[in-house]
Amino acid sequence: MIKLTQLPSLFRDEKLMCSAFCVGIIYSLFLWPLLNTILCICLGVYWLLFCKKNFDLNKNSSRLVIVFACLYLPYIVGMFYTSNKEAGYFSLTEHIAFLLFPVVFGSSRFLDQSMVHRLLSHFIISCLVASLSGFLFGLLPEYIHLPDALRHGHQYVFGYTYPYIIGLGCLLSILVIGENLYDQEILSRRFVFLILAFLSFYLLFLNVRLVSLCWLTVILYFIFRKIPSTGLRIIASFTLILMLVLGFFRIPMWKSKWNELRDYHEQEIPLDQDASLGRSWGGMSIRIALWKCGMDLIERHPLMGVGTGDVQDSLQMSYEKRKFYFASRYNKYNLHNQFLQTLAAFGVCGLIILLACIIAPVIWLPSGSLYRIRIMFLLLFFLICFTEVILDTNKGIIWYSFFNSIFAFGGSEKIENPPVLTE
Repeated sequence: MIKLTQLPSLFRDEKLMCSAFCVGIIYSLFLWPLLNTILCICLGVYWLLFCKKNFDLNKNSSRLVIVFACLYLPYIVGMFYTSNKEAGYFSLTEHIAFLLFPVVFGSSRFLDQSMVHRLLSHFIISCLVASLSGFLFGLLPEYIHLPDALRHGHQYVFGYTYPYIIGLGCLLSILVIGENLYDQEILSRRFVFLILAFLSFYLLFLNVRLVSLCWLTVILYFIFRKIPSTGLRIIASFTLILMLVLGFFRIPMWKSKWNELRDYHEQEIPLDQDASLGRSWGGMSIRIALWKCGMDLIERHPLMGVGTGDVQDSLQMSYEKRKFYFASRYNKYNLHNQFLQTLAAFGVCGLIILLACIIAPVIWLPSGSLYRIRIMFLLLFFLICFTEVILDTNKGIIWYSFFNSIFAFGGSEKIENPPVLTE
């Protein structure tokens, strides 16, 4: 190992260097994927060569490092029985963050409460930049063609980011603001309220149903936490719900999405017959058909799944077998359910590890300044897993593993002169 005394003075400051890498990871998460990957590698290399490690199996936090790191284990084991080695190796490299962030944050001493607040403040700013960029670029006239790197799929989403991913980022930022976990030297209190208003508007504007429902739940939670008067709580909650209901009936974009959810039985895609082509299907109808085909695959490989690299190929075969040609011949859909996707890839063993990563922090870690947001973050992740495969996208992997480790291992030690955060 290279000694710190052999390095320039700037690189000897372990907390400063790791903080810089983490801030870079946060800002590049939505805006620059290649830089994000490079900075993740730099953080891991710096930790390996220069950081002081502290790992004690008698502590629950150290045991939690092992639990989180085990989420990477199925991807390694799955390589032994997968046939598509190329896809398997790509998946191994893409999911290395499952191992990197728990080990780095869980075995080091630099992540104290002040650093957590600083990182969360920068995350709020990065979400604001990504959201504002997507919204403004989406307002540009159609004859102005943007580079492909700035537009992917959704008109109002900046860069290669799925709407639900940036929606989760906005929602996490709102949670941080509501819990006063930001650094007031970076974000002034007056500016924070404007950020809160815009992030809420943009999140609802994206019209991702589950994320919108989570936003409503979070706002109602803060209404009942922050407003002391019972009468004002009821008035505020009723007004909020009434406005959203009116929006669902009056705003065409919202109305179509929620009507689709209400009437999905009438639009159900028939399987085992060539009937999926020649018409437009709603997202809920497609998901139900995907889940049915996925269950067929899971029933054939219940214990260990099909392996790290074979899951998409196996799904395409399952879609074809059920004559779901819309999915098998013209698209490459995952199962749009993280739990089913994990079952298909790694069987019951993989699902148990995933559930353990969600449950263990709730049981093992004591309450503290990050306790509430840790619980809400895990609940948010748990809910989104029912409609999306968040752990098969680069941004989803980084978003979960980075902040899951921050909330689990950050602020475990007392710091001098902690920032004063008013309610």
